[in-house]
This record gives sequence, C-alpha cells and structure tokens, in this order.
Amino acid sequence: MEKFGSERVKARRRTENIQELKEKPLYGQFARQCEEQGSEETWAWLTEAKLKRETEALIIAAQADQAVRTNYIKTMVDKSQNDHKCRICEQNNETISHIVISCSKLAKRVQKEA
Repeated sequence: MEKFGSERVKARRRTENIQELKEKPLYGQFARQCEEQGSEETWAWLTEAKLKRETEALIIAAQADQAVRTNYIKTMVDKSQNDHKCRICEQNNETISHIVISCSKLAKRVQKEA
C-alpha cells in the first residue's frame, strides 16, 4: 500500500513540474511545442538513453535559445536560405522539437542502432 502511495506522489509531482515548466515564457516554449507535436512514446528514446541531466538541459536550452542553427532558423530568422524542411526526413520544418520528438526517419535510425 505504501508503494502505491509513493508512485501516486511521484506522478503528481512530475505533472506539477511539467506544468510549472510550461508556464515559463522562454524555457516553457519547448515543453509547449512538445505537447503539440508528440505523445509519450516519442520521448522513449530520450528517457531510455539515460542521458545526464546536463545533456537533457542542453537539448532544451538549445531549442529555447535558438542556439542550434536548424534549417528553419536559417530560413525564418537568418534569411540565409530558402529551404526550411528537415534534412533527414525532408517533410516537416527542421526545428529542435521536430528533431528531438517527431522526425520519423531519425527515430528509425535510432531504433536500428539500439
């Protein structure tokens, strides 16, 4: 019984943490986009990769700060090229959230390597 209560507390705290993150204007941007683009299954590679906290934070910060010059950023912000599609799947806008969450061809590559 005690274990069940502990799991409920962890689940509630996880939900609260995610909600707090979404409410932050800059750093919540990634969490909000992820909610729009993917489901729990899309996070499987990230959670199963056993990344260090610092690595996960770097991925999220890169998206929020637009530090990674994706094709979408190069097209829409830098105005340095015309094609904003993903270099891997060539279907969706190449954003950090697309690469991390919803690029189908990248997900297939990762699964093959695992």
